[in-house]
Amino acid sequence: MLSHFDKKNKKINFVSLCLHRGKFKMKQFENNQIRMVIEDGILYATYKAGLKMTIDDAKNIVNERLKILEGKSLPVLIIDSGVVSMDKSARDFLSSDEGILGLKAAAIIENSLF
Repeated sequence: MLSHFDKKNKKINFVSLCLHRGKFKMKQFENNQIRMVIEDGILYATYKAGLKMTIDDAKNIVNERLKILEGKSLPVLIIDSGVVSMDKSARDFLSSDEGILGLKAAAIIENSLF
């Protein structure tokens, strides 16, 4: 795994490569809401700064997470790079049985004191 701490934006950037049938294959997903990378059996999920998460965002994130996990169940390290808000329906969904599919355990790194 390659990692880089961006001092200006105060975030860690991860780049992960997996050897797959003799070729390097990226095991990651990124959109305007989140960046997910699998490395050494851990899913790293970094929420993008300024995100105002809705229920649709939450469902999209879970759907993409299930795709990248390919049926596996892994622990996740969630890195919050500045989520502005998350509506109640999104919070409820992410803590539901459907919202935690594919996760063995979770830890969160938060930049805020609150």
